[in-house]
Amino acid sequence: MHTHKLARRLMSGSTLRIISLLASIIVAFFLTPYLIISLGDRLYGFWTLVGAFMGFYGFLDFGLSSAISRYVSRACSQKDDLEVNVVINTSLVLFSFIGFVALLITAVVMLISPLIIAEPDDITLFRILLLIFGIDVSIGFPMRALMGGLVAKLRYDILVYINLAKLVVRTSLVFYFVDLGYGLVALAVITLGVNFLGYIIGLYSFKRNYPDVVFGRDYVAKNKVKQLFDYSKYTFIGHMSDFLRFRIDSFVIAGFLGLEMVTIYAIAQKLIDYFGSFVMGSMGLLTPVFSEYEGRGEFDKIRKLFLISTKICTTVTVFVGGCIMFYGKYFITLWVGAEYDEAYVILIILCLASMFDLMQNPTIGLLYGISKHKYYAISNSCEGVLNLAASLVLVRYYGIYGVAMGTLIGTFLFKLFVQPVYTCRFIEQPVSTYYFEMLFSISKLVPLMLIYFYCATFYIEKTYFSLFSIAVIQVALFIPYCYLFVLGNRERKVFRLGLASSS
Repeated sequence: MHTHKLARRLMSGSTLRIISLLASIIVAFFLTPYLIISLGDRLYGFWTLVGAFMGFYGFLDFGLSSAISRYVSRACSQKDDLEVNVVINTSLVLFSFIGFVALLITAVVMLISPLIIAEPDDITLFRILLLIFGIDVSIGFPMRALMGGLVAKLRYDILVYINLAKLVVRTSLVFYFVDLGYGLVALAVITLGVNFLGYIIGLYSFKRNYPDVVFGRDYVAKNKVKQLFDYSKYTFIGHMSDFLRFRIDSFVIAGFLGLEMVTIYAIAQKLIDYFGSFVMGSMGLLTPVFSEYEGRGEFDKIRKLFLISTKICTTVTVFVGGCIMFYGKYFITLWVGAEYDEAYVILIILCLASMFDLMQNPTIGLLYGISKHKYYAISNSCEGVLNLAASLVLVRYYGIYGVAMGTLIGTFLFKLFVQPVYTCRFIEQPVSTYYFEMLFSISKLVPLMLIYFYCATFYIEKTYFSLFSIAVIQVALFIPYCYLFVLGNRERKVFRLGLASSS
């Protein structure tokens, strides 16, 4: 892909994903407290747990989505249309089978639901929700093959437009039907219907971008199944460990502290999820690029892109994370009420953990892009086990805060001292250079942010207008500062190239 076209796709994808995230934040800003008030703490906690349970279905992906993007991207860089057809068709068959398995699992879990749900009155509701979401997930699996193809061509813009349309329609329907008195079943049906519409649009978009792809059994290759799974099995392990790191907490809290505490934790977790989505939206587009460079043997470009993305990612992560920790206390009080102030301490702990994690985003993209993600899967699994063990111990002494501390401990050790070392070794990059780029950005940014936050405490009030105004002033001051004094000539050149290509 031409450099200017690559820069345009990356800049466009990053910008649109951030816009999509901001739209989601605005929706959550109004929708979350509305649902908590309309449904009550107990039902909202139930909805949160069902959502967490459905997250297990994501494991059925087995990491194949990332494998599709990896090999389609490489085939496109080598102009191998036959290989593209084989990868897409083989993965489509695999995902169709996985969708069928998901339906079978749904049926089994519905039968054994009395063993999972303690309250008899909740069993019927759980079964209905599980059936609806199970159908949704089963239909969605084959679409992952096509979406992986769009990612391989860096068509993040199409994916964002689809998600934005779904967000608008789904949110409008949720407000309308909940206001009429409908409950969780209506929310699930709305989700199914809107997602199905998105699948249809996604299929049309794929055919527009891959006119030479032909669907048929002639392009299904058994040997390609092994190649895809050889790559994806470590992605699958990585996803499982991510669940241990970030999603198991709700179950630990529910088991030890009750559903009401799940709601408190979910408030902080939702803000952290948006934090992660923001950084991933702006910096999580590089895996296909690393794959393309690796396919052409351009390892100097890989090392250069890795250091540039590390510096930019560190700057974005520290700035956004610092803002969340400062403004979070005021925002939570305004958003859901002072009775949920406990969520702020959880927010601080999880935000620190997420900062350590998100600064490593370029290393993850690199490892997946050059098929060295086996080692990421191993270290991530060790971190996940440590997180679970620490949470189970600390929850007995520190309650809900102990669960969050368990996440922080594992992330601090593995993301700061383990992951950078083995990543740099794979590309023959001195790890000292990596740490220098990261620490250099932090040292130039953090002191000035602390000064600004200290001054802001004299003016900030517990109103949305005050909060928003001070945050906007900070962004207006810090964007040019970061561009001129934190980032170097290489990073500024990337931004100029992307902006020039977009114009």
